[in-house]
Amino acid sequence: NYYLTLGANGQGALDRTNGWNAAGSSVVITATPSNHWTFSNWSGQTSGCVIAGNVITAAMTQARTIMASFAIDLVPITASCEAHGSIAPSGIVNVAYGAATSFVATAELYYHIAGIATNGSTVAGTYDRSATNRILGWPSATEPGTVTVQIGLNLATNHTPELWLAGYYGWTNDFDALAE
Repeated sequence: NYYLTLGANGQGALDRTNGWNAAGSSVVITATPSNHWTFSNWSGQTSGCVIAGNVITAAMTQARTIMASFAIDLVPITASCEAHGSIAPSGIVNVAYGAATSFVATAELYYHIAGIATNGSTVAGTYDRSATNRILGWPSATEPGTVTVQIGLNLATNHTPELWLAGYYGWTNDFDALAE
């Protein structure tokens, strides 16, 4: 007889338990992931075993220790920003299921964050020319989502672009006084 030791990394279950098995027998073990987890791989003393995805058939020609590994599901959140601003991280951000994450939105000089939307809905907040940097928390990633940052051009009180006033007149502050 040979002893079979089984274990799991991550969240999932095996349909067999540790124990003695007859020499020369084959033991079929199935790994089943918990909700929001995926079977990843088998490891340990698997030489001479037949592996088919989450099922392993262990030839009991020796004592064996076999581990099943499970990985938490990843939830994609797509982060984007209009021109003259940035969001970090950006692109497709994979977040562990149920985990929180955050994004930092930044506007370039003479621009401001004009709005932030998650999954198409506007996030409440003040979006004026003082809004040049915002941190957006995503409390629990449970399904794919989007975060989009809109950028606006800063305007003086007479609706003259601050970028233009700075470029032509060299002003870097008090744009409202210059515009009058």
